[in-house]
Amino acid sequence: MQAQKPELIIPATHNAGSLLISPDEKWLVSAGSTGIKIWDNKTGSLLKNLAPGSKNIERFGRGTIYMAFDKNSRWLAMEIEEAVYFFDFEKFELAGSIHLNGKRTALSFSPDGKYLYTAGYNNEAYDTYIIEKTNLANKQTTLLQTIKVVTLATHDVTSLRFSPDEKLLLVYDQVLGGWIIDLSQNKIVKQFIDKQQVYPFDFLPNGNLLALSGEKEKVAYV
Repeated sequence: MQAQKPELIIPATHNAGSLLISPDEKWLVSAGSTGIKIWDNKTGSLLKNLAPGSKNIERFGRGTIYMAFDKNSRWLAMEIEEAVYFFDFEKFELAGSIHLNGKRTALSFSPDGKYLYTAGYNNEAYDTYIIEKTNLANKQTTLLQTIKVVTLATHDVTSLRFSPDEKLLLVYDQVLGGWIIDLSQNKIVKQFIDKQQVYPFDFLPNGNLLALSGEKEKVAYV
């Protein structure tokens, strides 16, 4: 009989609004009203409490904390009030931050681990998405695209996905559809709009798109 995996119990006072498991399934990160906690995903043990950027942990209760792991499970990026903080799992400590103007609602490390891609909006242009990449070696940020997104609905970019050949970046918005950016040209080469009722949200290993379609998004197709 296979042994039951230890149960991970998150205290009620933590009120976790975001959960993320590392690609190697070694770590579980929860973010909520009392900060960010790092757990051993195999034993359920709490290993680290984080409140990066401020001693005032009330800021964590104002909304979702957006996070991303790199594919090697070494780096964790966390967006908290106009800054992205990095946690190094090899040294098991915070390892710097970058300041951004406004809110970023989607984060993704490049497959080679050299860049962090972010999407969201700047304070002075709420109805315009900002897509940027940051060189992790020197913390220099480059603007890739700005996209005008004026609609009556409240929505955000919710994910960034790379094609298997790492040449394309899919920007996914669950309300509008999405955009595909050619990273060699920093140019939008395909747009999906809400009138098409097609919502691509990831790439398959063969390069095709996995998407939802239909008025109530009930159909998955490639």
